[in-house]
Amino acid sequence: MPDPGKGAKEMGKELRSSLDDYIAWSPSRLKTWLACPRKYFHQYIAKDKAPITGAMARGILLHKRMTHMYRDDGTLKYQSSEKFANSAKGIWLRTIDGSVIEGQRIEWKDRDEPYQIMQDVLDVLEKVYETYSSREAPLLTEVGFDALLSGEGYFRIRGRIDEVSPIRETFKISDHKSGGENPKEQRLAYDLQFTLYALGLGSTIRDSSLLDLRDKFNPSFRKKAFFVIDELKDKPLEQITSGIELEYHRMRTGEMIPVPQRNEEHIKELFETLGDAEERISRATETGKWPVDRESCGECIFFKVCDRNTASVLYQKETAQPRQPSLFDDKAAVVYSDCKVQAPKEKHPKFQFPRAARRGVNS
Repeated sequence: MPDPGKGAKEMGKELRSSLDDYIAWSPSRLKTWLACPRKYFHQYIAKDKAPITGAMARGILLHKRMTHMYRDDGTLKYQSSEKFANSAKGIWLRTIDGSVIEGQRIEWKDRDEPYQIMQDVLDVLEKVYETYSSREAPLLTEVGFDALLSGEGYFRIRGRIDEVSPIRETFKISDHKSGGENPKEQRLAYDLQFTLYALGLGSTIRDSSLLDLRDKFNPSFRKKAFFVIDELKDKPLEQITSGIELEYHRMRTGEMIPVPQRNEEHIKELFETLGDAEERISRATETGKWPVDRESCGECIFFKVCDRNTASVLYQKETAQPRQPSLFDDKAAVVYSDCKVQAPKEKHPKFQFPRAARRGVNS
């Protein structure tokens, strides 16, 4: 880690460089690891290229259209739900012609699938417009974060939050879901994705990097956002994170499902999960044996390139020693952002991979 005795500029350069020593855990990366370590290998270590499914392409388009619903002044860009839905029609027809979206090749189930999806996209976007026409525009959409947090060692988290708005004396995160499933209450209560989002937003508030996006703020919320950030930025990260409100937006039905706010128990679970994942990744990189979850093979985009016969069985934990995150000790927290760096007052040992293993995981 950078020497805290150095100036902020020099320390910032060192910290940017040292970030390459850490796995950048995004919600999608963590989800891939938990689903199947072998899939994780193909996607993040070998970097194999595989076509995505039509359903995945649909999700990409729907999320992109959400960012084009409003003008810069926070008013709706389209006069009706039909016009908003039809704004995606030409984009999807071009997607069908090239079988590519956002640079990713699409493999359709059959000839009819893309046209069936097009009608589904139109239906979902009409429902989205109806839902949002009675809501105020969010403060920001597609909010990026990149933070290095200290637990027992350090963990890097990175990602994008669909939507952020100030609410009372804190902020609210809305996560858009385009699938048809109805989430279970228990699943939402402990979904690590929302824990990552809350921590990510909390880190951008604490180091004030959220203010870098001030020109993109919805004008209706601008003054309130400045006030909330100013009130929160000097508080412990635990307090900021636990106060952030969360909701799950079912785009298909228009439901806004409240998600329990995150607390120290949620953060501890996340840190334990990341610590266990990094230990197993280190071991798998050394041995070349990546566990496979055969139950999910049929839906995996790497099915054709994966040699499932050479994958090992799922590893068991070698130790029951729990991780005790010190994230919420002000003297231990280190937060990185594009805006500024906050140095640790006390040095903590960095989580180390064996030298041979580290080359394989920094992707």
